[in-house]
Amino acid sequence: MIDTIIKSILSRMDRGDNRIFFVETGTDQAGTVAQVAVWFSAMDTRFGRITGFKSIRGGGPWYTEPLQFPQLVDVQDARLKIMTIDNFPPAFQNVRKRFPDNPNIIPVLNSSPTQLEKMIAEGQLDGCERLFYLDAHWEDYWPLRDELAQVIELKRFVAVIDDCFVPGKSDPRDARSGFGYDVYNGRKLEWNYIRDLFEGVDFDYRLYYPERPASAERGYLLLLAGYSREEEARLVEGLPLFPMAADDPLHLQFSDIIPNPLGDFKSLVRSLLPLAFVRGTLQFILRLLPSR
Repeated sequence: MIDTIIKSILSRMDRGDNRIFFVETGTDQAGTVAQVAVWFSAMDTRFGRITGFKSIRGGGPWYTEPLQFPQLVDVQDARLKIMTIDNFPPAFQNVRKRFPDNPNIIPVLNSSPTQLEKMIAEGQLDGCERLFYLDAHWEDYWPLRDELAQVIELKRFVAVIDDCFVPGKSDPRDARSGFGYDVYNGRKLEWNYIRDLFEGVDFDYRLYYPERPASAERGYLLLLAGYSREEEARLVEGLPLFPMAADDPLHLQFSDIIPNPLGDFKSLVRSLLPLAFVRGTLQFILRLLPSR
């Protein structure tokens, strides 16, 4: 689940009259959409008024609590938008079903790099603040590098890379421990996996990591790109984050240590079962269970 620190950053990006676009890759059960919708409804009355919540079981053993979906009324075309991108039709339908006819919550059925390239080429993100929540990593194709290759073209953005190794905090031998992270095909999700994409860029960027893990004891990486030092300070000042230089030796210290993926249930599932089978089975089970 998305960290509440991101709520603070989104609030600080808000000047009261500007547009903010929150773009998520990897919709899954739409839990992140639900949480950001709660935050946005408090920031802009046009986003909608919450009358209550619908509790829905998450489709996987890593969802320990039911997901809470806000019931929005009085929805108008707001200056705050959520777009969530997934190439799995049931994930797309999850959002359409839980937020029907909502102009501010936009599900997209597409490959995330393809959709990002289209949005940027068409100028859909021009003239607004944008925060990318990059969480589409499962099965053989890991789209993160292709996603970032598109996002970098904007030269000014905030990006959160979920489930990322946190140097000095994560255990290099145990991906499940506090500040947990993902491992794919023998490669940790870490800064060194994407670092080369930023070599030679013509804008400044900074890396931040959380002082405490997000919910479910996971780590992440926060990237601020194209912001002045004053703007950057306004976004992160006082938050439980710590900066780290892109070339800090800590990024390299544990890169050659790969934890056993059999110790991580999610990695084990990914390695043994096709994504379509896992998702299809979970969706079938969920249809049999009544919502609370």
